[in-house]
Amino acid sequence: MKNSYKGNPLFNDITDVRLRTWNRCSIIFNLLADRGEDAAKAYASQLGDEGKKQVYGMFDCIKKFGYEAVRKQVKTQETVH
Repeated sequence: MKNSYKGNPLFNDITDVRLRTWNRCSIIFNLLADRGEDAAKAYASQLGDEGKKQVYGMFDCIKKFGYEAVRKQVKTQETVH
């Protein structure tokens, strides 16, 4: 399994699901800002079905709880309430 797509890491080597998903969300967010929706979708298409579900789930959490709360939860492994 490859670990990058067009120079952007896929983070397949990170075993911590929260951290791996956070990193992937960061790449997608930056691609959206820098290169647009097509580049972000192309990157996301490289993730398996489970990886895509995790990314969409984390973006939902960020929307619901806010960036800082989710970042803290990822960093400390605490649960966001």
